[in-house]
Amino acid sequence: MIRGSRLIVIGAAVLLSSLPVLSWASVWPMQKEEWTASDEKQYEAWVERVTAGPPEKLFEASSGSLAALRSTPMDCADFVYGLRILYASKNGLPFQSKGGISAASNRWDHIPSERRLNAFLKDAFSAISTRTLVNDTEPVPDLTRRHVGGGTILLAAPEIGHAWVIRKVRDTGIPELIFGSVPARTEVFLRDGLPRGEAVYGKVKTINGSSAGLRRWISGGNDVSTPSSSLKVQRPQEWRPAVFRALEIRPEPLIESIGRELGNLCRDATVRAKLVRDAAALRTRGCLHGKDQYNYSTTNRDSRLKEGFLDLWEVWMTANDFVDEQRRSSQGLPQHLQKVLDDINQVFSNRILNSDVEEVVCPVEIQTGEPISLRDIRDATINGRLSVDPNESVHARWGLEPEVGSCH
Repeated sequence: MIRGSRLIVIGAAVLLSSLPVLSWASVWPMQKEEWTASDEKQYEAWVERVTAGPPEKLFEASSGSLAALRSTPMDCADFVYGLRILYASKNGLPFQSKGGISAASNRWDHIPSERRLNAFLKDAFSAISTRTLVNDTEPVPDLTRRHVGGGTILLAAPEIGHAWVIRKVRDTGIPELIFGSVPARTEVFLRDGLPRGEAVYGKVKTINGSSAGLRRWISGGNDVSTPSSSLKVQRPQEWRPAVFRALEIRPEPLIESIGRELGNLCRDATVRAKLVRDAAALRTRGCLHGKDQYNYSTTNRDSRLKEGFLDLWEVWMTANDFVDEQRRSSQGLPQHLQKVLDDINQVFSNRILNSDVEEVVCPVEIQTGEPISLRDIRDATINGRLSVDPNESVHARWGLEPEVGSCH
């Protein structure tokens, strides 16, 4: 009887040894019960390091720091959470969202360890959103470089429903933002500088008490500094200048401002063009409704595009003032500044002022072999001709022909 029991035990051990090795009780081994101040600073440095370079190349290396995000489509909230989850998993730190997802749960024990993180990310992304992000984060206590840096979150008002992550803050006080978008994809995008306060806080008259703005993860490693007066701006229009002033170490040169705003416009228009083309391809199977109609509409994108042209206009006015001063002092313009002024003149002038300019700035391909200039996009944007409806033709989406409303 004893000999038979031993055979059963040995047989069971052999069977178990042939199964995938599972570690129980959490998605990854937990080495700490909570984040420390040191962990938070290292997370800040890690975000800056792993998100450096062109956003479209972040996931190219299959074994890179962000490789786990390659196979899991992400919207803006997913990307914010994804960075935090990845860092926690690599450093034995806890992760728990008030949206009901926790890495300490044994819910994923049945999944082999090498696939468990990806399964957790997929389930987490279905459980979280910008609305849960409000509860998992808190406002930064102060507008200083100590509290605003890599990993700091910029959260828009609920009616806007968007979130960005700061990857670094330049010496000029300009934060570089990276973000996911809808429809969820395995790619991220860049915004060079903060959006206007209205694009963050919506239509509120005062930002005090709003859940929108610069936020950080709630953790035991955060200090409890008393919010300073630098946060006590009243109106959305005052917010962005206040942030830039607080974070600035040196002024931003005019040429950098022009290049930054032109770059933002070019990226925004190019991303919109791809979204419109994708919607047109989907529409060959029939009208878009429900989630697809929401994902491929461009209401918020078009608002941000219009704000981008306003931002560039303000820089252009500053540039014109500078040019006038140079002329009054009989000083010539540096060649590199003349080039960017030619570029910006293309966007706002009815004709190219410098006859030596041969190339159109940022031609946006709306269909294969059919580019449109930023100047034409500006005209359609400012005059309200862009169509946000993904069921309209590509030409109607860009204001080149009237909307027909065939899917309504």
